[in-house]
Amino acid sequence: MTKPLLANQSSARKHRLPSRQSAPSTTVVTLGCLNGGVLVGGRCHCPSPYTGRRCEEAKNEIQVVTVVAIIHVSVTVKNRDFRPEMAIYGSRDFKRFVNVFEEQMNIFYAGVLGYQGVHVIRLRRGSVIVEHDVRLREPFSNFSGSYEASIKDVIQVLQNNCTFNQTDQLCFTEGASRVTPVPLSPEDLSKECRNTSVVAQNIQQFYVARNVSGKLQCVSNCSVWHPDPFRCVNGNCYITPEGPSCYCEQSDSYWFVGRRCEQGISKVGVAVGVALGLAVLLLIILVLVVLLCWRRCCPREKGHRLTHLPPDEEKRYENEPYWVFHPERPAPSTPATATGEDPFAGDRDSSFRPRLDTVDTSLPTRIARPHLARL
Repeated sequence: MTKPLLANQSSARKHRLPSRQSAPSTTVVTLGCLNGGVLVGGRCHCPSPYTGRRCEEAKNEIQVVTVVAIIHVSVTVKNRDFRPEMAIYGSRDFKRFVNVFEEQMNIFYAGVLGYQGVHVIRLRRGSVIVEHDVRLREPFSNFSGSYEASIKDVIQVLQNNCTFNQTDQLCFTEGASRVTPVPLSPEDLSKECRNTSVVAQNIQQFYVARNVSGKLQCVSNCSVWHPDPFRCVNGNCYITPEGPSCYCEQSDSYWFVGRRCEQGISKVGVAVGVALGLAVLLLIILVLVVLLCWRRCCPREKGHRLTHLPPDEEKRYENEPYWVFHPERPAPSTPATATGEDPFAGDRDSSFRPRLDTVDTSLPTRIARPHLARL
């Protein structure tokens, strides 16, 4: 019989239970592959010629190991009747015969070195004369020797008068077969650089085929082997879908800018220029502040007097204009008239009240020089 747990025992057992609090989780950032790259096992598998952690950079030189070569062959099929519609490329009779021919010849040419397939060019009357190309994949480094070996294999296999498959078997007229080598042209080499397995389609236009030290290379405009290389003066060239561009380098003394990183900007010059500009700006601000404070605190004295005097008293404190000769009253130097009237009596009776606190004591005083009179 089990004993009931007391409240304190129950709580103690709960405290002994393991904690189920989840540990702080970390967010895993998914690596984004660029330029058609595929994420496999946390790593980007990049299509040629892209490389880098995220397939962000394109190689400037891609070595092409093998190239496509062609051997032109003409055979006469004697166990088939020619129909006029066979001469029309793409007609129903043409396609029907070509399907049987390609199926039989893929088995027939299977032992030829580097064999890739056949391509029927045209059909002619004479039983059925079939002109076709035997497509090969040959190593570029040893192209001449490998191509010669393939030609010998074709000649050797044509000595068999019939194909090996009994169903729809084709038999050839003995001695009517013709084998013609086709030299490898520069256009054939350029086609290798337009192969999507070698160069991605969006940048194929910036690559050309070049023979570099006996090796076929697809070189971009950024490569020194390109006929017209895109040179970066102070930077590294890289290929984008828009064309070649420069990633400008930075040194301890200069920043390099421009489409080809041809322009250098001195870091010291920029620092000095910015410092001088800030100093001049600060000086201008200080001058403006000083002028503003001076204008508010110390206005011009003359203007101060004129703006604080009553209108009828302003003219009385002018330096000279009021005391010069006035037409309506005698000159200041004129003595009293014969009648004994004071010419300035009217001024004494006016409401004029001098304000000595506004008198400018710094103004010079003009005193007439005394003259000695002989009696």
